Amino acid sequence: MIKLKKFLTLIALILFLSPLKSNADFEPLKVQIEKFQSILSENETISKDYLKENLEILMDKASFIENEIASSDINTDLALLMKKYVDKNSNNTIKSKELSYWIKHLYDDLDLFKKMGITG
Repeated sequence: MIKLKKFLTLIALILFLSPLKSNADFEPLKVQIEKFQSILSENETISKDYLKENLEILMDKASFIENEIASSDINTDLALLMKKYVDKNSNNTIKSKELSYWIKHLYDDLDLFKKMGITG
């Protein structure tokens, strides 16, 4: 968890220090994140299968991001979530509150990209 935070901080710092103008289609991903965040807020836990399904949908939406930096950051985050909560998790359910933190982080990253001039 600490390594992930350090990695994400490094990525954010790199992005912050290198303002870029580029097109990126964030809207489909933002809409899907909002839907998933709503589901998480309504349930204490979700099944690993349901999480996998939603992460795959998010990955599909993230594939439309054209900017290499934004795409790489979001796809890396989604892959880490898939690995941690689906592939390596022996439990069949996951606490929604824990997932909600990471899904909000994805949404915040998209806002950060927009502030940096990477627009969708």
